Amino acid sequence: MATDNSNQEFADNFALASNTIALVAPQKVVNALMNFVDAKKCVGEPDPRVLVKLILEIRKDIGIGNDDEQTFRYELVKWDASEKAKKLS
Repeated sequence: MATDNSNQEFADNFALASNTIALVAPQKVVNALMNFVDAKKCVGEPDPRVLVKLILEIRKDIGIGNDDEQTFRYELVKWDASEKAKKLS
């Protein structure tokens, strides 16, 4: 899977967070999380709607609530530290 330390650290943190969510979250959140994990395993970059469904289920669970699934937009934010270093040089 991951070959460098930063990717392995991310994978370890994601696994820890996922396992913690599974212990305390309602079934709809866990199901949405497992759908995201399955999609990630199958295609690498899953359809963004799978991630949106996970985010929406978490938001419902914590009481943020009335989001519109048809218009709600989110994608994983990726930060490349080397890009920042290039801009600062």
